[in-house]
Amino acid sequence: MARQSRGFGSVTRTANNKWLAKVPVGKTAKGETRYRSKTFLTKTEANNWRKSAIALREQRKLIPGSRESFMRYATDLLLSSSDRVSERTLNGYYRNLKKHVFPVLGGKSLDAINSRETELLLKNLRKHRSAATLHRKYLTCN
Repeated sequence: MARQSRGFGSVTRTANNKWLAKVPVGKTAKGETRYRSKTFLTKTEANNWRKSAIALREQRKLIPGSRESFMRYATDLLLSSSDRVSERTLNGYYRNLKKHVFPVLGGKSLDAINSRETELLLKNLRKHRSAATLHRKYLTCN
């Protein structure tokens, strides 16, 4: 049987004769692949779940499922070494997040933050900040 291309996950047999289906759903702050996985009694069930999980991921309905808070994820991401962004720029990004984003979204887990919450955050910032400032905050979050 030919091996599938990357990004489509896998189905493997476990030590206790069950089947483990695993689908990549994103990256961690350190750049490692994050997976969504589930165990099944039959290989057919595992393959069916894997295919449906891939379809959900393609529709952007499958969330990575991290219990890590937004604040911790963003801080880890900014603290990881980057040759492409200067120290001064990273400090500016962190100041923007600390002042405007962390008070609203910082304590929430990544999978609990949805587009509606980010829209509300940007709308509230727009009431008190210029469009250019708002754009910088938005770019910092992306």
